[in-house]
Amino acid sequence: MDMTGLWRTKTLLHIFTQKGNINGARFSKDGTRILACSDDGTARLWDIASDTDFPIDHIKLQVMAITGTFYDANTNTVNVISPAKWREIKERYMELAAQHYKSCRYPEGNVFRRLFPKEAQKIRPYPPKPDKPEPKRD
Repeated sequence: MDMTGLWRTKTLLHIFTQKGNINGARFSKDGTRILACSDDGTARLWDIASDTDFPIDHIKLQVMAITGTFYDANTNTVNVISPAKWREIKERYMELAAQHYKSCRYPEGNVFRRLFPKEAQKIRPYPPKPDKPEPKRD
């Protein structure tokens, strides 16, 4: 039987699935992982790193910059932003996101870092992912 667990971390809700009943869970000190154990004898480490400290006031700007759309509550529709307006929005977002990334508490889950890794690397260098080892040749 699949058991779905819901965990609230700051403002985001994370959903994960693990076989069997979940008997216990513990958050890592930095809040980016959960270790969960279930009655089938397994333990899983869940990576829940997310950009939870991105300023809530800028979420709307972030969505518009990333998707090129905006939500009109009056008509209950999602509309496409004109290319000229989108460039303005994206430029403003990139400035705010870069500023936030300098002091982001959760850089592994940072949206700016995931979507614009070259720009993020210039601001706050992070170690590259290790290369996969070359297959052995006989």
